[in-house]
Amino acid sequence: MIEQFFRPDSVEQALELKRRYQDEAVWFAGGSKLNATPTRTDKKIAISLQDLELDWVDWDNGALRIGAMSRLQPLRDARFIPAALREALGFVYSRHVRNQSTIGGETPPGRKSQCCFPSC
Repeated sequence: MIEQFFRPDSVEQALELKRRYQDEAVWFAGGSKLNATPTRTDKKIAISLQDLELDWVDWDNGALRIGAMSRLQPLRDARFIPAALREALGFVYSRHVRNQSTIGGETPPGRKSQCCFPSC
């Protein structure tokens, strides 16, 4: 259960909090996984990514780059996103959850339930 919640305003500050609290802390993006079974966290400290300006999409020399805080539903609705990724995003079963979930929260290595990692 989360006992402390931090909302840093810079990436550097977020990384410093993670270094300080290490395995006691969890990144908090959309929050759709932190309280849902089977992905409920037992961490005591949450570090929010909300104010870090990580909600963006960019094409860089033909490569698609997506910020970790980009929500799934707007990505699914965007016609410039590759069809395979838009289709994979549809496997998150509800529009409500897609509006809450972020691409960073759905693609971390080691997570048992990942909707779109194979298409990234």
